[in-house]
Amino acid sequence: MATAKLKVPILLEWKDIEAYMGQYDIVEVVRCKDCKHHYGECLRSVYCPSKIGGWVREDFFCADGERRDDG
Repeated sequence: MATAKLKVPILLEWKDIEAYMGQYDIVEVVRCKDCKHHYGECLRSVYCPSKIGGWVREDFFCADGERRDDG
């Protein structure tokens, strides 16, 4: 089994986190359950009218994910 030796610093300031993410091409993932595009929930699934256009698991994510701002 291959293992990666990553050294991840402890970053407390958001500007430092954003800089680190940009340096290593890391992006934030928005899960479908937290996305503003989904509606309807049933048995750990959500309906996504976005590119997926159907029922997906709530922990799925896609490139169109945008975090809801309603808390």
